[in-house]
Amino acid sequence: MGLIGHVLTLLLAGFVFAYTFHPLRYWLIRKQGYELLLAVLLPGWIVHSVVWVTAKLLGLWFHLPAVESEIAATVNTSTCLILALLLGLLANQKIQSDRAAHFVAEATGDLIECVLLKAWASGEAILVELVMESGKVYIGFPINTGIGTLGESDVSIIPLMSGYRRPKDRQLEITVYYQHALQDAGRDGLMDFLVALPKNRILSARRFDLDVYEQSFGGSVAPPSVSSS
Repeated sequence: MGLIGHVLTLLLAGFVFAYTFHPLRYWLIRKQGYELLLAVLLPGWIVHSVVWVTAKLLGLWFHLPAVESEIAATVNTSTCLILALLLGLLANQKIQSDRAAHFVAEATGDLIECVLLKAWASGEAILVELVMESGKVYIGFPINTGIGTLGESDVSIIPLMSGYRRPKDRQLEITVYYQHALQDAGRDGLMDFLVALPKNRILSARRFDLDVYEQSFGGSVAPPSVSSS
């Protein structure tokens, strides 16, 4: 196997491990250039070195005859890819996907991602408020934070209410209520109300407490037709 073959094996093995291992995959999505290349080459080099040393030791211990270079290259590459996949899967047994995503979000200072992930991974019905660049506000349940996608990611949310923040005092004004529509749709129809929002257009994200909004800020979370009766 020539130099080009070794480099390709390093890249392939490193990519397999990086794509399989949750923390590294989420971290690589946010990187580019030399950082991306080094992050793939390093695990690939480790895997390739382990396979190469193991093959040499087995050959010495068992006095195995030398094989043709093409066969050796095929076996070496296949072994590296399989080992990289197994190492990634084994490492994931200790680190769950949502935990890895939250760790990477904290490490990179993505606080909006932290809020969304905490609400999404809690297993409970936790509301979040998303304020967009336009001033539009969505209050609902996050379904997908978009961290596992390449490039510009989107956030999907099932809205309970929507409105806007007044430009002067930034007070919340709720203009659309989805409660009755969601109840009528039932569990099977909830996804019909899914809204996808570009993450790079979100100014802020926070947990939204209905009781605090009503008791401390004098707001109402009930549709006008209900609150007026």
